[in-house]
Amino acid sequence: MNTTTINNSSGKVLVLGTDTRVVLAIARSLGRHKIAVHLGWLDRNSIARRSRYVTRVHELPAYHPTDTRWKTELLRFLDQERFDLVIPCNDSTLVPLQLNRQDFADAPGLHLHRQEVFDVVFDKLKSYELASRLGVAVPPAVLVKTRADQEPAGRLQFPVVVKPTTTFDGRSAECQSSVVVRADDRRALGEILAVPPYSHGCLVQEVFDGTGMGVEVLVDEGRILTAFQHQRLHETMEYGSSYRKSVPLLPELREAADKLMRALGYTGIGMVEFLYNLKDRRWIFVEINGRFWGSLPLAVNAGADFPYFLYQFWVENRREFPQGYPSEVYCRNLLLDWQGRKRRKPNGDSRLRGLCKDVAALVSLRDYLDSFSLDDPAPMVGELGQFARAAIGKLRAKVAGQPRHEPIMAAAK
Repeated sequence: MNTTTINNSSGKVLVLGTDTRVVLAIARSLGRHKIAVHLGWLDRNSIARRSRYVTRVHELPAYHPTDTRWKTELLRFLDQERFDLVIPCNDSTLVPLQLNRQDFADAPGLHLHRQEVFDVVFDKLKSYELASRLGVAVPPAVLVKTRADQEPAGRLQFPVVVKPTTTFDGRSAECQSSVVVRADDRRALGEILAVPPYSHGCLVQEVFDGTGMGVEVLVDEGRILTAFQHQRLHETMEYGSSYRKSVPLLPELREAADKLMRALGYTGIGMVEFLYNLKDRRWIFVEINGRFWGSLPLAVNAGADFPYFLYQFWVENRREFPQGYPSEVYCRNLLLDWQGRKRRKPNGDSRLRGLCKDVAALVSLRDYLDSFSLDDPAPMVGELGQFARAAIGKLRAKVAGQPRHEPIMAAAK
């Protein structure tokens, strides 16, 4: 357990999360403002545990939908510690609390979504329907619940993407996180729809030729207080982006985000995701993330300090925030970028040209790195150690003639 203490703390925050990219960015943001950062529900191998800005890591009972011990212990812990703010920062830590919202209604420092907001934001079909109703561009899609629904889905123009209606199913015993998959023809679609979680209900959409864009926002009862936009440069289907840059807010995307937030009466932090065609400027709505997002380190490094903004919003009751930020700030998850290099969505560059660009950017010291910071180097040292051990294991398996899949470590730990 990490017991490093931050002196002269002006507040105390609990971060509940399993995504190291997000947890580490939040810890550094708040820690630099002399706020004591406690972590819970964090993977035992997470490099975020090494951060000098982490006051303490608490080993809390894991969530399980049929065992209430986690809830009893967490409620007792929150009542005992009296945190100024509790931040569940990914689906697997937020959804369990939302599903037990009544039990946590009086938990100090915890601000959950209203039930009607949660029901839309964490359901891809309902958020798709909301966007369509508001006149926000969406791709052709079919909801598949039964075998009979597969026929209209098969009439969509291929390729298509298949999305479970929810990313994290907190009601099932497996508590699985689901991913978006692609089908290039009807046969592939049929195979996907035959297996869980897609066989339990999913949204099938035509593929749109566009670049991933995210509009990150802090919102008060539907009014956007500050916003930031990023563009994905490297991305895969499995884990989203590994390399991104800040870009000016596009008026049409800002307007779409504003429509959605106002319609929901949304409050808190969030990200509205789009696909944007850089050539013809067409775009579509993808989804709403009702919590912090994986590319958060970019926003923080560009000066859009959303974790501290959120602290000021809830704890200090602040409602005025900076509106500007520099564009062309680049941030890379170095290990994810390397491990996903063969599975990236094409961006027009050959693999060799892409590699040369990456090397040139790194040598120029232009890029920020998710895990590295001059004032907090220990997490990256730990990450490089994890990578070295994985590489050695892969080499040994290859020598022994055993297949070994390259792990996507940094996204989950």
